[in-house]
Parts: sequence; C-alpha cells; structure tokens
Amino acid sequence: CSAQAEGNIEDSLLELTLEDLLNIKVSSVSGIEESIADAPASIVVITQQQIRQRGYHSFHEIFADLPGFDSYFINASRAITAYQRGYRTPFMSKTLFLINGRVQNHLWDQIAYTERQLALSNIERIEVLYGPASVVYGPNAFLGVVNMITKNGTELANGEDKVETRLALGSWNTQNLDITASGHHDKFSYAVSGKVYISDEPGLDDF
Repeated sequence: CSAQAEGNIEDSLLELTLEDLLNIKVSSVSGIEESIADAPASIVVITQQQIRQRGYHSFHEIFADLPGFDSYFINASRAITAYQRGYRTPFMSKTLFLINGRVQNHLWDQIAYTERQLALSNIERIEVLYGPASVVYGPNAFLGVVNMITKNGTELANGEDKVETRLALGSWNTQNLDITASGHHDKFSYAVSGKVYISDEPGLDDF
C-alpha cells in the first residue's frame, strides 16, 4: 500500500507543468509559506522522493550533490564538514541549519550539527536557501539556510499507518539502519524515527 502511494506521488510529480512546479510551497525564505515563484531568493527543494531515489544515507551525500556546496568526510572531531559558496568556515558555522524552522547551530561556536544521526527516512523535504538571510534569521545566516522539514503523519490518509525502513551495509563493517513509523487517526497523528550507524571506519593503514 505504501509502495503504491509512493508511486502515485512520483507519477503526479512527473505530470506537473512548469507552472505547477513554480507553485510548490516553501516556508524558509520569508518565514511564511509561499510559492517558489514568489520567494524572493534562490532556493533548492529536495523532496523525500529524491532522497529515496538517489540513495542518500547522510547529509554528507546530500551536500556533495548540491550546487555551491563542498562536503568532506573528515572522521575527526566532527565526522562531516561542509562549505557553502566557497567560504571555508569551520563546520558550516556561517550556514544556518534548521529543523522545522528551529535553529540547530551550537550557541557557542555556531557549528551546524548535520551528522549521521539524523534519520533521513523522516524527512518530508529539505529547503536550501542561498545567500544571506539575516533579515529573517539573524547574523548566523551569513551564507544561507538549510531547513529540514520532518514528517508528522498528517500527510497520510485517516486511519493509515506507515513504516519506512532503510538498511545499508558497506566497507569496514559498516551497518546503517534508518527507520520511521508514522500514522494518522482522526485528530491524532504521529511520526517516530530512529537511526543506528555502526562502523569500524578506515584506519591510517587504509590511506
């Protein structure tokens, strides 16, 4: 049932005209919901269908695909570091990272925590805003804004429950399990997600 619903969503996206695509709603530019065509900024929207189709398992892979971003797996004090618009700041400290509009950057050093613990199966869409957005978000949004919008169950039909699971295996005994359960029952909706990532990681002898 879930696979059929996902197929219907993908088919409907492919059938959209250019005008329909420009009417897709975003909320990260002005702080209010508006269409992409009316948003006074350059913005990229990554949908849950694109996350699934491209096989992303972490924000490192998403950033590596985004225009204007450089992303590195450094396996140091922070596993991932990324730079936006060529401005090499420590750990994305000049890009504001939000989850459902709430700031996730550290209060002291402004580090954006986009590590592997974030469950991508629970993402409805990611809105990436390019350029300074200090008027709306303050001085931390110097290079841009990344707003991760999660599922809340209201997108499902009444009485529907859904479980989405992703499993990945890789080199160095790497194991990745990403799972989200969501549902919608009358006035009650829920979404619960979790992620387990285990890896021996490469050692110095691997380089």
